[in-house]
Amino acid sequence: VEDATGEPQRAILIDSRNHGKSSGKGGPNLGAGPHTLRSAALDFVRTIQHEVEASSNRLSNAQPKLAGLVGHSLGGKIVLEYLSEVAMAPRAAGNEVLVPGVTWVLDSIPSSIRANELVQDTERVMEVVAAVPLEAFDRQAQVMSHLVEAGGLGEPTAMWLCSSLHKCKDSGALRFAFDLAGCREMFRSFKETDRMDVLRSREVAAQTAVHLVRGEKSFRIGDGIYEELAALGTVQLHTLENAGHWLHVDNPHGLLRMMTEPASLLRPPTTKGAA
Repeated sequence: VEDATGEPQRAILIDSRNHGKSSGKGGPNLGAGPHTLRSAALDFVRTIQHEVEASSNRLSNAQPKLAGLVGHSLGGKIVLEYLSEVAMAPRAAGNEVLVPGVTWVLDSIPSSIRANELVQDTERVMEVVAAVPLEAFDRQAQVMSHLVEAGGLGEPTAMWLCSSLHKCKDSGALRFAFDLAGCREMFRSFKETDRMDVLRSREVAAQTAVHLVRGEKSFRIGDGIYEELAALGTVQLHTLENAGHWLHVDNPHGLLRMMTEPASLLRPPTTKGAA
């Protein structure tokens, strides 16, 4: 990206609430309920606002720009919720500096979701995780075997879950880094939230170039959504070949090429009075 733009870039990886190092945080600004997509998006707003202000203090003669924002799956829908906060009236007033030049939503369902295979599978995974007797294990490999053999999960899913295991400093006991109760609440919000309005919005399209990507082998984003958005022309649509839902794992080089093509780095032209 630096080579393409000729400008130095800084990347920030945000752990969404109830995930990673954001799990179990208290206080009014991060981790406190309700655990909705809007709460998670407001976490992003505060975090990015802090980073922009810190960069402004370092750059005496230049205004820092948010070059891009990327979200996958749940993170993709949080990114759409973020755009509704910073790029759509009336809440967007004064937030211009927080609007990314380019936005990437990776294999995330933008609409609300009725009961389907994805919902059932996700809820089952959470039930299996809740039932794991972590006190009976002292190694990650043991937990993984339990998830596969007793829980009936696939090995890739079990490996992904176990990547969040860590040992408590005091007791040495294993625990998952994510907050399962909070994750359940967030998943309810994920199912109920419809952010197609962001993708349909010409107001948003005038401020940030939105790219929606689905995996060639993924079923999450239906053809109907792609056909509607293609007709509107408010979003740039992509399908990544040889990839399922885990785009960055299945075809990382293809995804990187897609995201770093010169045309993919362009901000929308400045537009005034966009509807």
